[in-house]
Amino acid sequence: MYVRQLEAMEFSNERSDARFSVVQKESEKLAGYVSYNRVMPRLRTTIGISIAKPFWGSGVAYDAQEVLLRFLFLDLGLRAVHLWSHSGNARALGLAAKSGFGITGRLREAMYKNGQLLDTIVMSLLREAWFASHDEFEDSLPAIGDG
Repeated sequence: MYVRQLEAMEFSNERSDARFSVVQKESEKLAGYVSYNRVMPRLRTTIGISIAKPFWGSGVAYDAQEVLLRFLFLDLGLRAVHLWSHSGNARALGLAAKSGFGITGRLREAMYKNGQLLDTIVMSLLREAWFASHDEFEDSLPAIGDG
């Protein structure tokens, strides 16, 4: 399904939204996708990640998330990256925390799934925190408001 969606997308030079295939290096199989949307230039975006169950625990999700974050902070020069999940998705919340995301919001009992009420969790990662944990990269962009 994701391959068909990706193949149907028209090329665009707009950088406000994108979806990328995640391919496991060893098997060369499609493992899922990562995406970003609603970019506010130099400010923020929201990301999403979906990995097929056979690839859970293989490290492919973390690698894909880190590549996406590197692109968003280094190439797009964003200040913050956000994501949304729900309180029942421990894997997604753990993956986000592993890359440095912190919980910045909680909508109590905001969704109903599989017979239970779940909180919607908002997590964010700021540019400074990402660069602090990636000393192999230098933040060469001036702060917003610097001439």
